[in-house]
Amino acid sequence: MAMRAKFDIQAEVAALSDLSREELTAQWVRIYRCAPPKGVRRELLIRAAAWHLQAKRLGGFSTETRRMLRSAIDRV
Repeated sequence: MAMRAKFDIQAEVAALSDLSREELTAQWVRIYRCAPPKGVRRELLIRAAAWHLQAKRLGGFSTETRRMLRSAIDRV
């Protein structure tokens, strides 16, 4: 990955901490198409937005990881 792209992602992730709770909640709704769980901590809203941003830019879970997650869910 180019150094510039890495810096841009890091800057975008760092900027998430400057967002208000309302802005972070709006991001959650945009990403997950539902309201965040009641009482969710601000830190989780930031981490969820950061993960989504990074996954969008760098790629999400590998095929193998998705398979393992599906298998784990099926066992619950």
